[in-house]
Amino acid sequence: MKAKVTYTSMNFDRPEESHPSHPDFSIAYQMLFAPRAPRAGVLLAVKRNRWTCSLFAFQDQPPTDDTGYLRFAENLDNPRLALQIERRTLQEPTYRYTNVDNQWRPYHAVMNWPDRLIAVGDAVCVFNPVYGQGLTVAAMEAELLHQMLARRSASGKPLDSLAGSFQKRVGRLLLSPWTLSTNSDLMWNPDRRPLGARFTHWYNTRLFHVAVKDAAVWARFVRVVNMVASPAVLFHPAVALKVLSTTFTLQDWPSGPAGCARCASRTSPTASRAVNGPPW
Repeated sequence: MKAKVTYTSMNFDRPEESHPSHPDFSIAYQMLFAPRAPRAGVLLAVKRNRWTCSLFAFQDQPPTDDTGYLRFAENLDNPRLALQIERRTLQEPTYRYTNVDNQWRPYHAVMNWPDRLIAVGDAVCVFNPVYGQGLTVAAMEAELLHQMLARRSASGKPLDSLAGSFQKRVGRLLLSPWTLSTNSDLMWNPDRRPLGARFTHWYNTRLFHVAVKDAAVWARFVRVVNMVASPAVLFHPAVALKVLSTTFTLQDWPSGPAGCARCASRTSPTASRAVNGPPW
């Protein structure tokens, strides 16, 4: 499934802690959210006093030249990204990534899978990298394989039939991250919105509206996104009651990239947001 989202990334210097202009946050971002927020960006503090910044766009390409990159960031609702880009003094090359398709090869459904042959990582499933799931899923698959091999070794059983069992368990492992990413991407296409994706989008719209004001809900959401908790935690009664009881109008949502006071408020999932350290 084609996501039609492109991102452009740049690494540049971040003022040291002793510097007067050292920022008081380590993450700042604006989220993509179909269909009203087709542009986004994230700014992350990384090692050696650097920022890594990625700008995203649906059916558009964030520029790779310095002037265009800054101008794109200036049109986001969160001003922190553009301010840090503008004050940079050193930078690494800027790169654009356009291969953001989702593709799942259903090896778990293959009958009579060959013994001692396994497929993992992108060989099985490629995710839209915007959601940062690929490396995490590959690590989970490697951990699963390690556990299965360790059990076989401890029992003294041969490796026959292990490969087929592994592929079936990988299929079950992939279901949640695949659903998370593809449901979000499907909402960009008005002609291909299955009922499940529409419900998820409806629920997430209200979930984000609550999460930007409720730290406990936000913490649950981040754990799900980082794949350390099941999506089921977002439907826990403690969360669902808040989500289903929230009310707002479309006027609460940004209608485009223009940076106005309403757009910069924290009343929507695309709201400007910066945190002192990772939100998890």
